Amino acid sequence: MPGEKPIQGPNRPRSMRLGRVLAVVIVAVVAATALYVGRFDPDAWRRALTPEPGPPAPVLLPEAPMVAVQPRPLGTDSSVSPVPVLLHLVATRPGRNTREGYADIGVDVHSPQTYRAGAVLVNGARVQEIYDDHVVLAREGKSTRLYVEGKAPAGTDPSAAAAAALLTVGGAPAAANAAADSAESLTEVIRVSPVYEGQRVSGLEVYANERSDVFARLGLEAGDRIQSIDGEPVGDVAAAIGTLRHLTEGQSMTVVVERAGGRRTLSLDGSIVWEALHRS
Repeated sequence: MPGEKPIQGPNRPRSMRLGRVLAVVIVAVVAATALYVGRFDPDAWRRALTPEPGPPAPVLLPEAPMVAVQPRPLGTDSSVSPVPVLLHLVATRPGRNTREGYADIGVDVHSPQTYRAGAVLVNGARVQEIYDDHVVLAREGKSTRLYVEGKAPAGTDPSAAAAAALLTVGGAPAAANAAADSAESLTEVIRVSPVYEGQRVSGLEVYANERSDVFARLGLEAGDRIQSIDGEPVGDVAAAIGTLRHLTEGQSMTVVVERAGGRRTLSLDGSIVWEALHRS
């Protein structure tokens, strides 16, 4: 009626809230209906929002197994060279006098062999004296000097040195008294150098050759001086080397060696040598 006041109180706010809720429900129903009619795929929607990972990084594999090959020592076949090969003196370690000490000699400066004063080279020449810058090699009453690389006096003729039998190896059969190395397959394992006291053989110094692994398995160390073999003192070089050669046939033996100023007894197992030479 005219002049009456509008209705006030809690009923008006409640009706407004109900209207808003109803509107939200209607919008939700309409949206759901539209999505259903349009065949909405939630998985496709999720995939579209999520970036796909790239392909995995390739794993590189070696084409073939890697095999480590131990290089062959240089200069170990010098004695069978078809032409004479010049010896090189790489270094010396003199002792208390010129008849003592060590010299590093070989046909390759990168792979010399160590000889004690008095040792016999494969060409039959003996290391008679050792000095700071040279050694004296002697054989059959003849002697000559072999100088450390780079220390030869001015005027030394390399061509003349190369022609000297005492300063070369190979190209001709070794002298009959050459016993620096044994023969045949034993040289693959052990290099033998006789040691002299005056004119008497006092032992055999041994060093590893190509098969250094077999040398070590025998219990030997470079520079060991064999004093006796199976109870027989080393006096005859050829006989002693002939006995050691039985190692290549699988025969075992007992040796007494001088090492670091002391003596020790070693049992050399020939089967180790035989298997290494025949199954490698």
